[in-house]
Parts: sequence; C-alpha cells; structure tokens
Amino acid sequence: ASMARSLPSIRLLRLLRLIRAFKRMHKSKELVVLLSGTGKAARTLAWVSLFLFAIAWAAGACMRQVIGNSPVWNGSTNPMV
Repeated sequence: ASMARSLPSIRLLRLLRLIRAFKRMHKSKELVVLLSGTGKAARTLAWVSLFLFAIAWAAGACMRQVIGNSPVWNGSTNPMV
C-alpha cells in the first residue's frame, strides 16, 4: 500500500526532471536550428500539398465538364452503349 501512495510523487519527480531537461535543450543552438528547419520544411510541405490539391481539384472540375457532359456518356456509365 505504501508503494501506491508514493507513485504520484515519483511521477511528479519525473515530470520535473523532464521540464529541467527541456530548459537545458532550449540553450542548445544545434537543437534550435534543427527545430527551426523542421518547422520551415513542414510549412513548405503544407503549401505544396495545398497547391497540388488545388491543381487536382481544378483538373477534376475540368474533366467533369468535358467528360461529364459528353453525349457519349449521357444516360449510361458505359461509353460503349
């Protein structure tokens, strides 16, 4: 029973140790540069994904207009009919 009571205090000590480690890491120039570069890469990846989605969406809208309104496809999903 005594071990169960001391468990929350052990968790608190672990959390404090983790916070102290993060404070020390903040002073590391290499880590700051690495995280900054990762953030910039993620931002670039998000923009590229957005542009690719927009291009695919526009191509889909154009194909819907060209193929969807084609008299060959009217009334059927099979163009051979």
